[in-house]
Amino acid sequence: MANVDQYGQGESITGRWRALRLFTNRRSLIRLFSSYLNEDLAPGILFFHGDGGNGKSLLLAYLRKYCGKRFTPDYWNWLKKSSDDEFIQIVKDAVENVQIVPCAAIDFGLTTPSAESYKQAFYGLASLRRQLVPFGFRFPVFEYALFWYSYKTGLLSDSQLKSVLPTEELDIGAELVNYFSGTSYGGIGKSAMNLVGKYVFNQDFKAKFTRFWQQRGVHQNDIEKIELMDPESELINYLPDFFAQDLKAAMKKPGAPSRVALMFDTHESFWGEKRDKAGATYYSQDEWLRRLLFHLKGEPTILAIVAGREKPRWADATKSRLAAGDFDLHLVGHLSSADADEFLQKTESEDDEFRQILANYTEDDKAALRRSLINYTKVRENEVHPFYLGLAVDIILAAGQQNNNLTAADFAGKPLAEQKEEEVIDRFLSYGNLEVVNAVYALAACRSFNKEIFVALGNELNFQSTTAAFEILRGFSFVWQAERRGAGWYQIHDLLRRLLEKNHFEKLKPAHKVLEKYHRPKIADGDETAIAEAIYHANRLDRKRGADEWIMVFEEQLKNSRYQICRTLLDVRNEMLLEDEFQLGLVSQNEGNFYHSLSYYALAVQEYNEAIAAYNQALQVNPELIQAHNSKGNVLQSRGDLEDNLSKNDDALESYTQSIASYDKVLQIDPDNVKAYSNKGGVLQSRGDLEFKLTRYKEAFQSYQAAVESYDKALQSDSRNVAAHNNKGLVLQSRGDLEFKLTHYDAALESYTQSIASYDKALQLAPKAPEAHNNKGLVLKSRGDLESKLICHNDAFQSYQAAVESYDEALRLAPNDPEVHNNKGRVLKSRGLLRISLGEKDEACRDLTAARVEFSCSLEIAPHNKKVQNRRQTLENLINEHCREKAETASEA
Repeated sequence: MANVDQYGQGESITGRWRALRLFTNRRSLIRLFSSYLNEDLAPGILFFHGDGGNGKSLLLAYLRKYCGKRFTPDYWNWLKKSSDDEFIQIVKDAVENVQIVPCAAIDFGLTTPSAESYKQAFYGLASLRRQLVPFGFRFPVFEYALFWYSYKTGLLSDSQLKSVLPTEELDIGAELVNYFSGTSYGGIGKSAMNLVGKYVFNQDFKAKFTRFWQQRGVHQNDIEKIELMDPESELINYLPDFFAQDLKAAMKKPGAPSRVALMFDTHESFWGEKRDKAGATYYSQDEWLRRLLFHLKGEPTILAIVAGREKPRWADATKSRLAAGDFDLHLVGHLSSADADEFLQKTESEDDEFRQILANYTEDDKAALRRSLINYTKVRENEVHPFYLGLAVDIILAAGQQNNNLTAADFAGKPLAEQKEEEVIDRFLSYGNLEVVNAVYALAACRSFNKEIFVALGNELNFQSTTAAFEILRGFSFVWQAERRGAGWYQIHDLLRRLLEKNHFEKLKPAHKVLEKYHRPKIADGDETAIAEAIYHANRLDRKRGADEWIMVFEEQLKNSRYQICRTLLDVRNEMLLEDEFQLGLVSQNEGNFYHSLSYYALAVQEYNEAIAAYNQALQVNPELIQAHNSKGNVLQSRGDLEDNLSKNDDALESYTQSIASYDKVLQIDPDNVKAYSNKGGVLQSRGDLEFKLTRYKEAFQSYQAAVESYDKALQSDSRNVAAHNNKGLVLQSRGDLEFKLTHYDAALESYTQSIASYDKALQLAPKAPEAHNNKGLVLKSRGDLESKLICHNDAFQSYQAAVESYDEALRLAPNDPEVHNNKGRVLKSRGLLRISLGEKDEACRDLTAARVEFSCSLEIAPHNKKVQNRRQTLENLINEHCREKAETASEA
């Protein structure tokens, strides 16, 4: 078991790499793959499907390592006439007079070491690009789209982002060079992002920046098209189009390879436990992959291969441009008896320990043992399950370590069975050394493990955790390298983990306790992965406790815009056990809020709808479950806000109506429910804002008034409710803005005064609430704008100054809040404009320059905020127009 596998780069024969050396069968699929590379076959999408454990991933790994070769036409014509065994051996060994076909592969079941998921278009396509660049491919338009998306969404400031851009240096600071290296981890810090933000608004740099990309083949119209797209709702969807456009262009250039292969593994991972969902819930998950495949289909020089458990359902998608005829479907089934026999003979040849165990067997004994193992691992006549067969070998190895050499008689007389996992696993555990068995139970509790975790488990659970013991474990067929975590990480095969958890959970439970305890201290050290791992093990020990923590942590991280931790938690979410439908609703609602915040609108709506369905299920069980009615109202409001953003006004109004009905249901059950009154006030305000936007001013005023009354009801029951006072201030401000719009100036001033009083009440109760200080600043600015319009200049200056002071207090409490910096910049700009109108040029320029500082601070923290970018650009124009001399001095400084 200690043999060195070259493909594993010095690792012992472990999991996939051991299996790769013992690879058997799939002759027709190997021929098919080679034919696509060497002949002008009708282009299509190769799709390999089959049960889990049948070796689809292994097949792709074998094809990529050994078969990505193109021969001369004459040699190919001779080669394809050879027998299957000769054909496979020649293709595998050929090193001369062949052209290596560039190949890029993605396994959707894996996650990067920093938890970015390849199921997301950005990371998946960036990975393909990274793998193809060493072969001379260039993706100029796609690279510019990646850069612009990264800049606009703030991804460039994420030190965990793997670099995705060209190698050439841009003159925007040394820190960017590493980012553009194309090979190392991103490491572009906040100071480099500040440089990007500064230079993007410098016209001379903008011209140089544009020329840089044009020299690399990006046309001006492409640049303009990309920059005009909204990054999250448009540009992200076009990334597959740009990638396909560049790849097809690269394949037509002189000296380009004659073929390129793209491999996509574990397609079912897009859905996890949601694989059975229908309609948009199903199709929205892998839309970017379908879009890429559509743009590449019909290209005879580009071969796309997808592997998954089920046949694709793409042709059934409402908006799908892929038809059933675009797929070349092939089943990856079980092994034949002959292939299983070949596998066992290869195992004896390649595995030192297995060969030593069989050393005293006669050839007849070996043949009888192989026949017995094959019969034992059949699931149907002449169909041997590869995973069971590997485990059967492990049984012999485990018994051999106990000086118990098994024979054919030990595996005789076993009937065929469709599901034989439990029996095979139990036999392995019964023959294994107690130390090894205990280690397997412990490691099966891990999502993945390394040597440090192995030792920690051994120390706590009292099994041998030496280097030698670790090497023995790595040699079993069910221990696979965990590529998603990087070098030195491993995992127990999913089938084994699932069966042990199902049938032997009590033996896994102590390991879950140790692992939760192991990961908790790492959270304080800033290990983002440890947060998710600790929650996973907590959930296994107590599903309610773990799921409740997941919901609490996810909400907190999303509130603070820590999207990377949210992605890590979403990766764990697929393996979480939930207590009931209500908990499922909370989890789906949080997922929807995450996608909504990133403008992944289709996914957000899908999760919101799933949350609503889950709450409805919970309410069928208990129609008076107040938490479910309240939460359903919340998610309906969120869906309405999303529909409002998308200008689906009728849908939004309907969602708001349903949300109000949910809160009314709570109030029927509990007439004094403060939370329901407060929530109802919030959705009434949202409805009023939409009606205001639609110029339905009468309805908007009525909604605002109803919202105020709802907050008053909440405050009657709880006069110290800070959130209700704060939110009442918000709706009074909105009512004032409406009255301002309708030139009802006295009424507007009164609404603003009442709004300020509500914020003051909130601040009496919670003087350190930065949100209330910020909101008070907003209404003071609005009052100042109205007073300025009424030519009450002294009053306007007082309101603006009071607003600045409110923002300063908010920033004292929360100095890194980008929205407060933005709001302070806005009021300084308003005061500067008032001073310009009064001829106070010097004072005006001081205010405008101070506003620029605040907008810059906001963009340092949240560089992707398009509104703030536009405001700063408008401000630059004002400064250039009214304060040119001061602006030049400030720029030099």
